[in-house]
Amino acid sequence: MSEHAPLPGILGDIEAAAGREAAIKLARARGGSRVHIPGKALDGHWLTELVGMEAAIKICWLFRNAGQGGSYVKISRGHHAIARQEIPVLLAKGWSNDRIALHLGVDLSTVQRERAKLRGTAQLSMF
Repeated sequence: MSEHAPLPGILGDIEAAAGREAAIKLARARGGSRVHIPGKALDGHWLTELVGMEAAIKICWLFRNAGQGGSYVKISRGHHAIARQEIPVLLAKGWSNDRIALHLGVDLSTVQRERAKLRGTAQLSMF
């Protein structure tokens, strides 16, 4: 279960440009807010510190704004989309519902629902 569906919206654009890990880090650190993405990645900038220079260069390129040096971008949380994709992976690793909920920052009932969906899918595939 290592393949994931693309993340939604702007996080999907970031994922395509700079990778899933960078998109998730950005969502977790700055999700729900508007941030300034500079025209060029710089050492010491919060974006570079968060995702690394290589990913920051790609993100800056994605949101470059010719002549203006950068763009303001609203970063979505993508919280539930990320959680729905990570829960099956963590369940396959043998993690408990409680551990997954704490790790992903979601309610226990979210994990329980996703586990039930997976059980239903597995049962249907048996027929």
